[in-house]
Amino acid sequence: MKKTSKIISILIVIAAVMSISFAAVYADDIYEGGGGDVKTFRYQHDPRLNNKAMEDIIINPEAVYGFSPSSTGSLAAYAEYDWTDSEAVEAYRQNRIEYLQSYSQMYDILDEMTAEGKSIEEIARAVSAKRNELRLAAYEGNPEGLATVKAYNLERYGHEDGPTADEMFEKYASWERVIEKAFSHNPGMDACVGLYDDNYKYYIAFDYIADERIIGASREYTVAAFMDAAGFFEKSSLDTLSSFADAQDVNEIFAPELAQAVEDGIIKGYEDNTLRPQETISRVEALTILARMLPETEAMREPLAFFDVPEWAKDSIDRLSAAGLVEGYGNGLLGSYDDLNVEQISILTARVSKYQTATYLGVENYGEKETNKDNKNNFRYRFLIDGKETILSIDNGKENDDGKYDYPIQNTLKEGYSYKLKISNNTVISAEEIIGNEEEFTPVVSGIPGEKTLLNFLKTAMEPVGTTLYIYGGGWDWQDVGSSVQARTVGVSPDWVRFFNAQDENFTYKEKDGDKDKADPKTSYYPYGEYNEYYYAGLDCSGYVGWVLYNTFETEDLQEGYVMGSTGTAKKLAARGLGEWTQDITEMKPGEMMSMNGHIWISLGTCSDGSTLILHSTPSKSRTNQPGGGVQISAIGKSADCEAYKLADEYMSKHYPEWYSRYPIYLCDPDVYFTFTGENAGKFTWSADVLADGENIKSMTPKEVLEILFK
Repeated sequence: MKKTSKIISILIVIAAVMSISFAAVYADDIYEGGGGDVKTFRYQHDPRLNNKAMEDIIINPEAVYGFSPSSTGSLAAYAEYDWTDSEAVEAYRQNRIEYLQSYSQMYDILDEMTAEGKSIEEIARAVSAKRNELRLAAYEGNPEGLATVKAYNLERYGHEDGPTADEMFEKYASWERVIEKAFSHNPGMDACVGLYDDNYKYYIAFDYIADERIIGASREYTVAAFMDAAGFFEKSSLDTLSSFADAQDVNEIFAPELAQAVEDGIIKGYEDNTLRPQETISRVEALTILARMLPETEAMREPLAFFDVPEWAKDSIDRLSAAGLVEGYGNGLLGSYDDLNVEQISILTARVSKYQTATYLGVENYGEKETNKDNKNNFRYRFLIDGKETILSIDNGKENDDGKYDYPIQNTLKEGYSYKLKISNNTVISAEEIIGNEEEFTPVVSGIPGEKTLLNFLKTAMEPVGTTLYIYGGGWDWQDVGSSVQARTVGVSPDWVRFFNAQDENFTYKEKDGDKDKADPKTSYYPYGEYNEYYYAGLDCSGYVGWVLYNTFETEDLQEGYVMGSTGTAKKLAARGLGEWTQDITEMKPGEMMSMNGHIWISLGTCSDGSTLILHSTPSKSRTNQPGGGVQISAIGKSADCEAYKLADEYMSKHYPEWYSRYPIYLCDPDVYFTFTGENAGKFTWSADVLADGENIKSMTPKEVLEILFK
């Protein structure tokens, strides 16, 4: 067999040792990014150090993995994609995984042709052709993406399939380089879809990046990594750096963190008014900078004795050592004047971050009398960490003038979900959900967020039907005073879908068989302590209407919510100038809402026999007689022979078979649903100036409304 070239040797080694798992890496190391205000993903190896990657991508804190394609690089065709949409990015990620896994076909060609003694040129031609074939095949089922790639190829190479082996040889003048380019894949795209760590060895093998175990860290990189890990997420004006003589040398990638560090007095520069951002930094200088970022550290032990620490840095090093953040080389040696390398920064930032991966198990002693709303400020919480149950406190957040807290962490925790916790003094001070594969769900009927029409209001109201269970307080926040995160989110919450799929016809929101003597908090979903432990899992009547209103009027997540007490909703909406409120009720037209005492529902219209078709979330009985229910089409009438009941039965059985197998149509008593007392209940009718009715929905029969909704 011919002597194998260097490039083929490298490829064979990569194929043998990389063992690419393509699993998301939630490492506690250098770079954080994604998720808007809450950073949700951390790469172990920082893509910002990879110049080849940074030619094609930009830092995007809103993106799922912290990066998105640049509009000027080789990934420009993807720059307009929504890299903040976790579901969309997950689809991009899976496509990327499948594409990279298809490389095994090229490795097979490489192995076979090498064993047969084929020439470098023959191998290059074969793998280059296979690469083009695989690239186009990766867009199967994605005609838009395929068209984009073909258009790019046509413009650049004059044909749609991609560059030929001869064209590649003409460009690189080396068949080895043609082989290398065939096996190459863009590290920038890997960074955008969460696969950068998985392919890290590849980048080193092809000299895209130096091995982090030996590369000395620059001052700017060190400061930026420490700032990220220590939680300094505010953005200062970059003008802060302009006063330094070498400000032009600061890499724009690290400039925000450096500006923040200067503004906070963490770094001050040198006597000659320079920052020297790209020079390497000694271990002792880096650690003193880190100590300034962490003015309050908890001593866990006596500080280690280092014989090579200068006097000016001793207090800082002792404090970090006592906190368990600094270990040194051993035998009393810190290595003060050695260059700090990137791998060592990874270790330090992991210690600083103090993240723990945990599964939330709920409030300690849930359902006990002492575990109630009056003492919720002192609750303790159960987490599964490293296979063991751990009890922790949680920071209750900001306190207002009335002494009430906003409970930001409690309002993100969901039983059975996994989180990255940051813990201090046995108290959770931040919790970031680890997003896995979410339940696939496409509503039977969908509205358009922000489209202010009566038809869209009803389409939006249909979205959670048949897949969202009844939870008392569902849609309200954890402390039961306002809208939950889910009720201030555009689209049906994956949490509702996941919870519905985990239950069956024996689900009960409160007590089994409706018997109060069988009330068991461990087997039901009810705020026994009058706080909403299961606020996220489904919707009650007011939570449902609040979500519908939000998705009718809003286009972005986490704006001001619309959830309010069911009895007074109709009157409050009228007070906002959205329509009219009355207690004089004869019939219900499509789109009108009825606030009765303790319940609210949306009308789909009055039938010719006087029965009414409605949408609401209610704990109706299942086919096994359990009080579960949820968001559904129901009928108000005297018997199952009424027109509204037959319509509800027809559409729920046809379009929501899983729901229908659990729940029969709920027949509501008109003597209850049209009866109310007090000054707050009543009917609400939309103003045409608020919700346009170009289709004249309000004049349609329920049958006509259903036909246009399900068209």
